[in-house]
Amino acid sequence: GRTGKIEVRTGGTPHGAPTEGCQSDPTVTGRGGVESNAEYEYSKNELAFIEGRSLTLDSMINNAVIIQEGSGSGDTVEVENTIAVKDQEGRSIRYTIVGSTEADPSQGKISNVSPIGKSLLGKRIGEIAEVDVPSGKIRLEVIAIE
Repeated sequence: GRTGKIEVRTGGTPHGAPTEGCQSDPTVTGRGGVESNAEYEYSKNELAFIEGRSLTLDSMINNAVIIQEGSGSGDTVEVENTIAVKDQEGRSIRYTIVGSTEADPSQGKISNVSPIGKSLLGKRIGEIAEVDVPSGKIRLEVIAIE
C-alpha cells in the first residue's frame, strides 16, 4: 500500500468562499484507514456545504433582474409597497410586494413574480386583480397602498 496525506485547502473554495472549519489534515495510513475520521468527514461535509452555498449565490447573482423603480407616486402598486386588499368574501388582507429572494408568505411578504404579486403590480386603489390559483380564480380589490 501507499502512504500519503490528504490536504483540505483552507484558503477558500474555487469560488473564493472561506472554508473555516475545514482545516483538518488527516493522515492516511498504509492500510487505507484515515486517522481522525470524524473530523475529516466533518470537514468534507462543511466544504461541500460551503461550495454548494457558493454555487447558489453565484446563480442568484447571474440570474438577478434589476427591478425598475416606479414613479413612487403611491397611486399604483409597486415592488416594496405594502398594500391592503379585500378578497371576494370581504376579508381584508395585507401584503408587502418584494423580490423573490425576500418572499415570506407567512410574514405577508409576497414575491413580485408570484401569481398574486404579478396580478397586483400596476393596480390602483379600487381596481380588481383576478388571480389564477390552484383552487381556481380569486378576485382581490386593492383598498390601500402604503
